[in-house]
Amino acid sequence: MKRLLRVVFVLLFLTLGVAAFTYNGVWYNTNSNTNGITKIVVKSNGLIRVYGRCVPNACDWGNRRYRRINSGLLASWRQSGIGHKVVLLERAGVNRVKAIVKYLYCDGRVDKTSIEYFKKVPIIQVVDRRDKFVGSWVSSNPNTRMLTKGRIYKQGRGIYVHLWGKCHPNDCDWGSIGARVNVNRLNIIWNKGFVRRVMIIKGLNYYNGKYHKLRIKTTNYYNDSRGVRRTVEYMNRVN
Repeated sequence: MKRLLRVVFVLLFLTLGVAAFTYNGVWYNTNSNTNGITKIVVKSNGLIRVYGRCVPNACDWGNRRYRRINSGLLASWRQSGIGHKVVLLERAGVNRVKAIVKYLYCDGRVDKTSIEYFKKVPIIQVVDRRDKFVGSWVSSNPNTRMLTKGRIYKQGRGIYVHLWGKCHPNDCDWGSIGARVNVNRLNIIWNKGFVRRVMIIKGLNYYNGKYHKLRIKTTNYYNDSRGVRRTVEYMNRVN
Protein backbone atom coordinates (compact mmCIF):
# COMPACT_ATOMS: atom_id res chain seq x y z
CA MET A 1 0.00 0.00 0.00
CA LYS A 2 2.83 2.39 0.90
CA ARG A 3 4.46 1.56 -2.41
CA LEU A 4 1.30 2.41 -4.33
CA LEU A 5 0.94 5.69 -2.46
CA ARG A 6 4.50 6.62 -3.40
CA VAL A 7 3.77 5.96 -7.09
CA VAL A 8 0.58 8.05 -6.95
CA PHE A 9 2.47 10.84 -5.22
CA VAL A 10 5.13 10.87 -7.92
CA LEU A 11 2.51 10.92 -10.68
CA LEU A 12 0.80 13.93 -9.11
CA PHE A 13 4.12 15.63 -8.47
CA LEU A 14 5.13 15.33 -12.12
CA THR A 15 1.91 16.86 -13.47
CA LEU A 16 2.80 20.28 -14.94
CA GLY A 17 1.07 22.49 -17.50
CA VAL A 18 2.48 22.87 -21.01
CA ALA A 19 1.07 23.17 -24.51
CA ALA A 20 -0.20 20.14 -26.43
CA PHE A 21 2.36 18.27 -28.54
CA THR A 22 2.43 15.31 -30.90
CA TYR A 23 4.44 12.54 -29.30
CA ASN A 24 3.75 9.68 -31.71
CA GLY A 25 6.93 8.33 -33.23
CA VAL A 26 10.35 6.92 -32.37
CA TRP A 27 12.60 8.98 -30.09
CA TYR A 28 16.34 8.45 -29.59
CA ASN A 29 18.44 9.74 -26.71
CA THR A 30 20.56 12.73 -27.76
CA ASN A 31 23.31 11.32 -25.54
CA SER A 32 24.66 8.27 -27.36
CA ASN A 33 26.68 7.33 -24.27
CA THR A 34 23.74 7.28 -21.87
CA ASN A 35 23.48 4.54 -19.30
CA GLY A 36 19.74 5.09 -19.02
CA ILE A 37 17.00 5.06 -21.64
CA THR A 38 18.21 4.79 -25.23
CA LYS A 39 14.94 4.77 -27.18
CA ILE A 40 11.26 5.54 -26.64
CA VAL A 41 8.48 4.49 -29.00
CA VAL A 42 5.11 6.23 -28.68
CA LYS A 43 2.19 4.71 -30.57
CA SER A 44 -1.11 6.27 -31.57
CA ASN A 45 -3.00 3.38 -29.92
CA GLY A 46 -2.09 4.69 -26.48
CA LEU A 47 0.97 2.52 -25.85
CA ILE A 48 4.53 3.53 -25.05
CA ARG A 49 7.60 1.30 -25.19
CA VAL A 50 10.94 2.05 -23.59
CA TYR A 51 14.39 0.58 -24.20
CA GLY A 52 17.25 0.95 -21.71
CA ARG A 53 21.01 0.62 -22.00
CA CYS A 54 22.14 -3.00 -21.64
CA VAL A 55 24.94 -5.12 -23.08
CA PRO A 56 25.03 -6.64 -25.63
CA ASN A 57 21.44 -5.70 -26.52
CA ALA A 58 19.10 -2.97 -25.27
CA CYS A 59 16.74 -3.89 -22.40
CA ASP A 60 13.12 -3.85 -23.53
CA TRP A 61 10.87 -2.50 -20.80
CA GLY A 62 7.84 -3.63 -22.78
CA ASN A 63 4.63 -1.83 -23.75
CA ARG A 64 2.63 0.16 -21.24
CA ARG A 65 -0.48 2.26 -21.66
CA TYR A 66 0.34 5.92 -21.13
CA ARG A 67 -1.85 8.58 -19.58
CA ARG A 68 -2.18 12.06 -21.02
CA ILE A 69 -1.73 14.80 -18.46
CA ASN A 70 -1.30 18.55 -18.77
CA SER A 71 2.47 18.29 -18.98
CA GLY A 72 2.70 15.39 -21.43
CA LEU A 73 2.56 11.60 -21.29
CA LEU A 74 2.91 9.54 -18.14
CA ALA A 75 3.54 5.81 -17.77
CA SER A 76 4.97 3.43 -15.20
CA TRP A 77 6.60 -0.01 -15.22
CA ARG A 78 6.62 -2.38 -12.26
CA GLN A 79 9.44 -4.87 -11.89
CA SER A 80 8.87 -7.62 -9.36
CA GLY A 81 11.40 -7.45 -6.56
CA ILE A 82 12.94 -4.23 -7.83
CA GLY A 83 10.27 -1.52 -7.77
CA HIS A 84 8.70 0.98 -10.13
CA LYS A 85 9.97 3.07 -13.01
CA VAL A 86 7.91 6.15 -13.79
CA VAL A 87 8.45 8.13 -17.01
CA LEU A 88 7.07 11.57 -17.77
CA LEU A 89 7.55 12.67 -21.37
CA GLU A 90 7.41 16.43 -21.95
CA ARG A 91 7.86 18.62 -24.97
CA ALA A 92 11.34 20.20 -25.13
CA GLY A 93 11.37 21.77 -28.59
CA VAL A 94 10.13 21.37 -32.15
CA ASN A 95 11.54 17.88 -32.51
CA ARG A 96 12.69 17.14 -28.94
CA VAL A 97 11.22 15.72 -25.77
CA LYS A 98 12.43 15.55 -22.19
CA ALA A 99 12.05 12.36 -20.20
CA ILE A 100 11.87 12.70 -16.41
CA VAL A 101 12.47 9.23 -15.05
CA LYS A 102 11.78 8.24 -11.44
CA TYR A 103 13.34 4.99 -10.20
CA LEU A 104 11.46 3.86 -7.06
CA TYR A 105 13.29 0.90 -5.59
CA CYS A 106 12.03 -1.65 -3.09
CA ASP A 107 15.28 -3.58 -2.74
CA GLY A 108 17.04 -1.21 -0.39
CA ARG A 109 18.55 1.10 -2.99
CA VAL A 110 17.99 4.85 -2.81
CA ASP A 111 15.34 6.22 -5.18
CA LYS A 112 16.69 8.41 -7.95
CA THR A 113 15.55 10.77 -10.69
CA SER A 114 17.15 11.29 -14.09
CA ILE A 115 16.38 13.75 -16.88
CA GLU A 116 17.31 12.95 -20.46
CA TYR A 117 16.52 14.45 -23.85
CA PHE A 118 15.39 12.72 -27.01
CA LYS A 119 15.02 13.61 -30.67
CA LYS A 120 12.49 12.13 -33.07
CA VAL A 121 13.63 10.05 -35.98
CA PRO A 122 12.20 11.68 -39.12
CA ILE A 123 9.70 9.58 -41.07
CA ILE A 124 11.03 9.04 -44.56
CA GLN A 125 8.33 8.50 -47.10
CA VAL A 126 9.36 6.16 -49.85
CA VAL A 127 8.06 7.48 -53.16
CA ASP A 128 7.45 4.95 -55.90
CA ARG A 129 8.54 6.76 -59.06
CA ARG A 130 6.43 4.40 -61.12
CA ASP A 131 3.21 5.86 -59.73
CA LYS A 132 3.84 9.12 -61.57
CA PHE A 133 3.39 7.35 -64.90
CA VAL A 134 0.70 4.77 -64.11
CA GLY A 135 -2.61 5.34 -65.91
CA SER A 136 -4.34 5.44 -69.29
CA TRP A 137 -3.16 7.79 -72.03
CA VAL A 138 -4.44 9.07 -75.37
CA SER A 139 -2.69 10.93 -78.19
CA SER A 140 -2.98 14.71 -78.03
CA ASN A 141 -3.26 14.66 -81.86
CA PRO A 142 -6.62 13.18 -82.94
CA ASN A 143 -5.25 12.87 -86.50
CA THR A 144 -2.05 11.08 -85.53
CA ARG A 145 -0.71 8.44 -87.89
CA MET A 146 1.49 6.98 -85.16
CA LEU A 147 0.60 6.15 -81.55
CA THR A 148 -3.06 6.54 -80.61
CA LYS A 149 -3.27 5.43 -76.98
CA GLY A 150 -1.42 3.68 -74.21
CA ARG A 151 -1.63 2.19 -70.77
CA ILE A 152 1.13 2.19 -68.17
CA TYR A 153 0.86 -0.18 -65.22
CA LYS A 154 2.87 -1.77 -62.43
CA GLN A 155 3.35 -5.48 -62.03
CA GLY A 156 5.50 -6.82 -59.24
CA ARG A 157 8.60 -4.65 -59.08
CA GLY A 158 8.39 -3.69 -62.73
CA ILE A 159 6.57 -1.10 -64.81
CA TYR A 160 5.06 -1.91 -68.20
CA VAL A 161 3.91 0.09 -71.19
CA HIS A 162 1.12 -1.09 -73.49
CA LEU A 163 0.75 0.90 -76.71
CA TRP A 164 -1.55 1.02 -79.72
CA GLY A 165 -0.68 2.46 -83.14
CA LYS A 166 -2.81 3.91 -85.95
CA CYS A 167 -4.22 1.22 -88.24
CA HIS A 168 -7.43 0.58 -90.22
CA PRO A 169 -10.09 -0.39 -89.44
CA ASN A 170 -8.81 -0.90 -85.85
CA ASP A 171 -5.73 0.32 -84.05
CA CYS A 172 -2.72 -2.01 -84.05
CA ASP A 173 -1.99 -3.50 -80.65
CA TRP A 174 1.75 -3.26 -80.01
CA GLY A 175 1.42 -5.29 -76.84
CA SER A 176 3.17 -4.65 -73.52
CA ILE A 177 6.84 -4.28 -72.74
CA GLY A 178 8.84 -3.66 -69.60
CA ALA A 179 10.38 -0.23 -69.11
CA ARG A 180 13.20 1.22 -67.03
CA VAL A 181 12.52 4.27 -64.86
CA ASN A 182 15.16 7.00 -65.05
CA VAL A 183 14.15 10.02 -62.94
CA ASN A 184 11.29 11.50 -65.04
CA ARG A 185 11.66 9.17 -67.99
CA LEU A 186 10.79 5.66 -69.06
CA ASN A 187 13.26 3.96 -71.40
CA ILE A 188 12.02 1.22 -73.72
CA ILE A 189 13.46 -0.81 -76.58
CA TRP A 190 11.03 -2.50 -78.96
CA ASN A 191 12.42 -5.20 -81.26
CA LYS A 192 9.89 -5.79 -84.02
CA GLY A 193 12.12 -7.73 -86.41
CA PHE A 194 11.97 -5.25 -89.29
CA VAL A 195 12.62 -2.33 -86.94
CA ARG A 196 14.27 -1.64 -83.61
CA ARG A 197 12.57 1.21 -81.75
CA VAL A 198 14.34 3.05 -78.94
CA MET A 199 11.73 5.03 -77.05
CA ILE A 200 12.10 7.67 -74.35
CA ILE A 201 8.87 8.60 -72.57
CA LYS A 202 9.28 11.81 -70.60
CA GLY A 203 6.76 12.83 -67.94
CA LEU A 204 5.42 16.40 -68.15
CA ASN A 205 2.90 18.58 -66.26
CA TYR A 206 3.52 17.04 -62.85
CA TYR A 207 0.99 17.73 -60.08
CA ASN A 208 -0.96 15.75 -57.48
CA GLY A 209 1.74 13.10 -57.55
CA LYS A 210 1.35 12.28 -61.26
CA TYR A 211 2.42 13.33 -64.73
CA HIS A 212 -0.46 14.53 -66.86
CA LYS A 213 1.31 14.67 -70.19
CA LEU A 214 3.89 12.47 -71.91
CA ARG A 215 6.49 13.37 -74.52
CA ILE A 216 7.35 10.26 -76.50
CA LYS A 217 10.54 10.41 -78.55
CA THR A 218 11.11 7.36 -80.73
CA THR A 219 14.17 6.53 -82.81
CA ASN A 220 13.35 3.86 -85.39
CA TYR A 221 16.21 1.76 -86.80
CA TYR A 222 14.78 0.04 -89.89
CA ASN A 223 16.36 -2.97 -91.55
CA ASP A 224 15.65 -1.61 -95.05
CA SER A 225 16.18 1.50 -97.14
CA ARG A 226 14.27 3.69 -94.68
CA GLY A 227 17.30 3.74 -92.40
CA VAL A 228 16.88 5.77 -89.20
CA ARG A 229 13.79 7.86 -88.53
CA ARG A 230 12.79 9.86 -85.48
CA THR A 231 9.39 10.95 -84.22
CA VAL A 232 8.12 13.02 -81.29
CA GLU A 233 4.57 12.59 -80.03
CA TYR A 234 2.51 13.68 -77.03
CA MET A 235 -0.14 11.92 -74.97
CA ASN A 236 -2.54 13.24 -72.35
CA ARG A 237 -3.66 11.42 -69.24
CA VAL A 238 -7.17 9.94 -69.27
CA ASN A 239 -7.15 8.66 -65.68
